[in-house]
Amino acid sequence: MTRLAGLLVAALLLAGCVTEPGGAVRPGATQALDQDALRPPAGVRYDYTLQRRGEPVVLSLSYVSRRLSATRYRYEGVMAAPLPTGLDPGLRAAMAEFMADVFDGAAVRVSGDALVFPMRIDADQRFRATRTTISGSPATHTPHDCFAQIGSCRSTIRDESGTVSTVTKTTEAGGLWRSVTRVVAGGQPGEPTRTTAIYSIDENGVIFDGEFRTTLPDGTVDVMRMRRISPGVGP
Repeated sequence: MTRLAGLLVAALLLAGCVTEPGGAVRPGATQALDQDALRPPAGVRYDYTLQRRGEPVVLSLSYVSRRLSATRYRYEGVMAAPLPTGLDPGLRAAMAEFMADVFDGAAVRVSGDALVFPMRIDADQRFRATRTTISGSPATHTPHDCFAQIGSCRSTIRDESGTVSTVTKTTEAGGLWRSVTRVVAGGQPGEPTRTTAIYSIDENGVIFDGEFRTTLPDGTVDVMRMRRISPGVGP
């Protein structure tokens, strides 16, 4: 989520204004869903919008599911940040090169009037991530992240900057999942110490909508909203 927030900030410096997406998190599947028995379909494309609170810029996120085994899945796609219409081709290319340097040599490219960043999520059948790559070096989550896991859950995140241990507590009511994640070891100066989330999942356990609030050490709270465009909440 920290890298995602970084992408949003970078995009806001480059992009023009576009229409805001919808608001509230829509409810989805409840904890009555047998998540361990899930077998999400392969070859499904998921499309979302992403937007920081108080900012006019809307990013798009798209990925396609791939089944590696009964309990291992990969979601691979791109995140796109809009650029001002009619920008000089040379300047657009320079922006892509600059952003590639910022994000550890990632294959950032210009497509139409957008900067496009590659992303990938390796997850289990419950959409709990074990490895994430969002425009840069990968991060591993051991044993997995704590997505849609009721109760208290511990996870260890390792990337090129170090190792961070977190504890997440999650509840669900009426198809809305609420979690609070705190860093308990390995936190870095300037990095988030607490994240709260309200989100929903579809009948395959994949995220539907979400609102994520990240608290920085200075008390600043960053809010990012995620909204599914397609497919619908059903399987």
